[in-house]
Amino acid sequence: MNQPTSMHQVLNYWFEYCPSNAVLAQLPNLNDSFDRWFGGKEDDIQQSLWDSVSPETETWTDTLEGQLARVILYDQITRGCFRRTARAFAFDEQALFWANRFLESTPLGDMGLASPICLSHQFMVLICLSHSENKETQERSLHLSQQFAQEVLTQNWLSEKVKQQLAQVDPEAQQHHKVIQHFGRFPHRNRALNRQSTPEEEQFLQGNLPQWMYSQQQSL
Repeated sequence: MNQPTSMHQVLNYWFEYCPSNAVLAQLPNLNDSFDRWFGGKEDDIQQSLWDSVSPETETWTDTLEGQLARVILYDQITRGCFRRTARAFAFDEQALFWANRFLESTPLGDMGLASPICLSHQFMVLICLSHSENKETQERSLHLSQQFAQEVLTQNWLSEKVKQQLAQVDPEAQQHHKVIQHFGRFPHRNRALNRQSTPEEEQFLQGNLPQWMYSQQQSL
């Protein structure tokens, strides 16, 4: 049996539990995937994956698979293996470039069970948009995430729990958008990026933050 390419190693790892809509249709929930994606428990695995595949990205194809693999590598894997350091955000522009390429190739809306584009793939691309500190990108993130969530909730072939979990991209996008609208940047990144926080940002960071901020915030 042929060994998977480095591009497919990334996709196979990240989407192990939900690689296609056919699999999604059988799942009662996305707990296993969410635990991998957002649990912060596999940073060492993701470091090894980065070390293995990152030198080979120039050989990856400019196809939906190649675009998606780059989004996952540059937007998600980096946040695990370089957690709470500047390098966690160093590849965000590359990730955003490939996320936009993916969305140009496959606009949101084709969400049927038979669609070749898995909803979990679209979900992760939208998360990439929400990570941008650019206000125009945040506006796009807000619009597309709301559109995606509304459509997901109408897909009767999904379990109710899976619908709710995928639709969570909308309130998450709203939270990211609100922070950028107010501060123009994500204050929880300031220490890692050696940026001086304003008094207002310091007060904000001492409050009750969303979980996604705690996952990358350096200790005060």
